[in-house]
Amino acid sequence: MSEDTETNRREFLGLLGGTAAVTAAGTVSGAELFSGRAASASQTGSGVSLSHLGRYSTGMYDEGAAEIPTYDPDTQRLFVVNGSVAGIDVLDVSDPANPTKEDTISVGMGGANNVSVHDGTLAAAVEAETTQDNGSVAFYDASDLTELGSVEVGPLPDMVTFADGGDYVLTANEGEPNDDYSRDPAGSVSVVDVSGGVDAATAQTASFTPFDGQEESLRDRGIRIYGPDASASEDLEPEYIATDGTTAYVTLQENNALAIVDIAAAEVSELKALGYKDFSAPENALDAIEDDSIDIATQPLYGMYQPDAIEAYSTGGETYLVAANEGDAREYAAMFETGVLKQVDGQWGLDATEDDGDNIDVEVDASGFADGVLESLAGLEVTTEYGDTDGDGVLEELHLFGARSFSVHDTDGNRVYESGDTLEQLVATEQPEQFNSDDDENGRDAESVASGPEPEGITVGSVGGTPHAFVGLEEVSAVTTFDVSDPQAPENVDYTNTRNFDVGPEDDIEEGSMAADAAGDLSPEGLAFVPAADSPIDDAMLAVSYEVSGTTSLYRVSAGQGSEGDSETGQSTPASTDEDAMAQAEDTPAGTPTGTGTSGGSGPGFGTIATLGGLSVGGWLADRRRDDTE
Repeated sequence: MSEDTETNRREFLGLLGGTAAVTAAGTVSGAELFSGRAASASQTGSGVSLSHLGRYSTGMYDEGAAEIPTYDPDTQRLFVVNGSVAGIDVLDVSDPANPTKEDTISVGMGGANNVSVHDGTLAAAVEAETTQDNGSVAFYDASDLTELGSVEVGPLPDMVTFADGGDYVLTANEGEPNDDYSRDPAGSVSVVDVSGGVDAATAQTASFTPFDGQEESLRDRGIRIYGPDASASEDLEPEYIATDGTTAYVTLQENNALAIVDIAAAEVSELKALGYKDFSAPENALDAIEDDSIDIATQPLYGMYQPDAIEAYSTGGETYLVAANEGDAREYAAMFETGVLKQVDGQWGLDATEDDGDNIDVEVDASGFADGVLESLAGLEVTTEYGDTDGDGVLEELHLFGARSFSVHDTDGNRVYESGDTLEQLVATEQPEQFNSDDDENGRDAESVASGPEPEGITVGSVGGTPHAFVGLEEVSAVTTFDVSDPQAPENVDYTNTRNFDVGPEDDIEEGSMAADAAGDLSPEGLAFVPAADSPIDDAMLAVSYEVSGTTSLYRVSAGQGSEGDSETGQSTPASTDEDAMAQAEDTPAGTPTGTGTSGGSGPGFGTIATLGGLSVGGWLADRRRDDTE
């Protein structure tokens, strides 16, 4: 990368993570502040809460047997992508306490990747048997499950959604390369006009070919174009789509960018770079150290936002977008960008994890880091492709995959909110013993050097007239809920986890003899909100499909003061407390650095010693936890 390109890229590094920083010179270990709490579902403020209603289990562990759900209100069915059978499971959820499978739709070709329902018609994004060939959208009657027809779309349609009142169906055609990059099809967005019915459906392609020849300019703007000899259209990979009726907003995950598409014209009108997160900012602290403790602190690191799921919602008469900043790496034989930070023979660098042996593939300039920093970060996973600021082939900066956060954007793509360190702090508060655990292996801190809690799925629903975002945390397997009525200051109102940490997924299920769902729900992949008006119960529901456990769970979404919910029955039980941890938080030693402000826009920075109206945040948090249990 040229020095000019890197200089221009730096303009994006200052993009805000939260709405205001906690000004504090030091942080305390979350393991000390939040020890001993292991909640199943708790509320951190008044408002919406989730309680578990029921679960359907495929009996398939770590086979992608429950990925993306969509709900049909007319039949009270949930359609769930089941990758283990390359089909779609049809679940009767009229009694959400006892969801049952009615049928499985076999879609053929390479299997379904995504589903969406509108007005009694089910659309499925189906990839070809050879991933680089064109896929299709298959249509089914949601009542009798007969196939209504199909339309050819681009390579690897990874997401499908209805738009503009059901007149259009859109697919995000990822166009991934094969392993040796001998075939790298162009990514695109297909716009299928179904206004005249499925029988008369026609497809157009919103292509990225107009951006071919502009690769260097796109890089200068901060958009990642980096595949081997790839043009812009080949390199840009659509992942997920949100729409406001006439416009589509498409995440380009690997490229760390957003595409804005005119639906009726089937044209990509604009590409927006999403920038980089500065983890040295106080509001953007993270745990990037694997040492079996909670070390949420600022680090000299950057994060590529790289959102996966995105959804549009309205508040205050304006439309906004919420995005889950998961992160993703390209890992092919011809281009493997995941590097592990290590020191070999006195030289710091990145070892591409696909390689055999203990070696350095890309050197890191240790002189740009304070003494001991790289030693503490050893094992961290970062990209090998970015961070060379002066073009000498050595990395001066380290860039992580993802931002461990969710964001709110306006319809111009501008970020108006970023959750900072809020998600990791929530997990540290609620489940400190399983903080940053892996989705298929219990134990604290396993994912701190990789993706942290890994926000992947996100959906929005209105509860009591107030929009709420539901964010799936893939690794720890939790779902956390935010009131997003103020897009510049979302408020966390609930944290729910129906994973059973008493069972070891790897030891007891994969290598043992326990059932696939013995550990409860593992790795939320897709979420679907069911409004109260369409729900089989009096309240709204949330359906969540869990990829590793092969389960789909249904949750009641209740308005009002929240409480701890029993993960199996949904019965209200008092929230657990840890008086020793509270006392420790309140007994902050004199002379501890102090400051004011908010972290991530959702309250004081939990892991930071700060003062708020004369009360230390540690004491404030303890008082708030007491209030939640009274």
